[in-house]
Order: sequence, then structure tokens, then C-alpha cells
Amino acid sequence: MSAFARVTQQRTLQALSADPDSLAQVQALVAHLQTRYIDWAWKLPASHQPLSAFGELAHAQFRPDDDDSDMEDSEQCAESATGNIEALRQAYRNVSRHAFPTPGFYRRCIELETDAKHLAMLHEMACRVDEAESEPWLAYLRFLAESKQLSQASDVFWRATQTIPDAEQPAFEAAYKNMFQ
Repeated sequence: MSAFARVTQQRTLQALSADPDSLAQVQALVAHLQTRYIDWAWKLPASHQPLSAFGELAHAQFRPDDDDSDMEDSEQCAESATGNIEALRQAYRNVSRHAFPTPGFYRRCIELETDAKHLAMLHEMACRVDEAESEPWLAYLRFLAESKQLSQASDVFWRATQTIPDAEQPAFEAAYKNMFQ
């Protein structure tokens, strides 16, 4: 690492530690970039070479006025199952290995993924991001119920009850019961 990079990194860390709001802004930016990376990979042509790492994103052709309108296009692709699923899988592996994925990142991957085995893995990873949050656990349980994996659902429910704070247990259990009514 060059001296300039070290100084820049030190100044960035000092600025982040001095202003708690800036850390939240950086986290929001990271979450946005991760989601954009997934959407970009999903739209790659099927003939595209496998993704090597995040460096590939630097070569992406984003329009200057690019905004979240691409999300609508990606959702339409997900519905029609015409996206590049292999590029998507490589992209979420890259993020999982080289970054700290956010809950939003995993939600987006789950929306686009079609294979049950990969969906189960993504749900597992989403629950691990913030184990105390009930929504990823409920989404995982919903997926398991829909795919008739009841013994697995029982294990996941038990793990969720061990990690969700006691104060939130009644709301979690009520939401779980509502899934079956």
C-alpha cells in the first residue's frame, strides 16, 4: 500500500469515527453498491465470461443518470427468469467472500435466485448477517414451508428462538403463526 493510500485510509477512518452519521451513510452506500453489483451481474449476457471479482464492476457501463430504475428492469427479469443466473451466483459469491453483505443484498439475491438449494444457502446467510433480526428468519421459514421442508423448518425455528432477543420473541412467534393462517 502506498503512503498516499495509507494517509487516505487513516483520514477516512478518523472522519468516520468523528461523525456517527457518516458511518451510517457509508453503510448505506455499500448496501446500494452491493445491490447494484447483483443487478448488473443478472443483466449480463449468458455468453459473458465468469466474473472474477469486484474489479469487473469497474468496467460496467452505467449511464450518468443511472438510478434505481434499473431495479424495476431486474425485477421484470426475475419474473421472466431470463437473467444470467450463473453470473448472479458468481457475483453473490464474490460479495460474500470479499465484503460484508447487508440484509438488503441477500434480499435482492433471494428475489433473483431460482434454485432451491441456492435459495436455502442465501436464506442461511441472510439470517447470519443479523441473527437478532426476525425478518430474515421469517422469510427463511416461509421458504421452507412453501417448499415442504418441515423438519428443516423446525430446526430453523429453534435456531431463531435462540438468537432473537427475548423481548422480540412474542412478536416473532405471532408472525410465525400468522404464516399458517
